[in-house]
Amino acid sequence: MERALARVEAAAATPVPPAVEANGVDENVHRSLQERHDRLKTRVEAAITALDGIIAKG
Repeated sequence: MERALARVEAAAATPVPPAVEANGVDENVHRSLQERHDRLKTRVEAAITALDGIIAKG
C-alpha cells in the first residue's frame, strides 16, 4: 500500500508543461495529461483490488 501511495504521489508531483496555443489549450498537453491520468487510475484501481484481496484473506 505504501508503494502504491508513493507512486501516486510521484505521479502527482511530476511537472506538466504549460499549454501554449491561441485558444489556451495545447492538444498534445491535454492528450498527454489524459493518458497519464488513465494510467494512474488503472494503477490505483489495481492497488485497491490487491488490497481488497489481502484484507479478504484476513
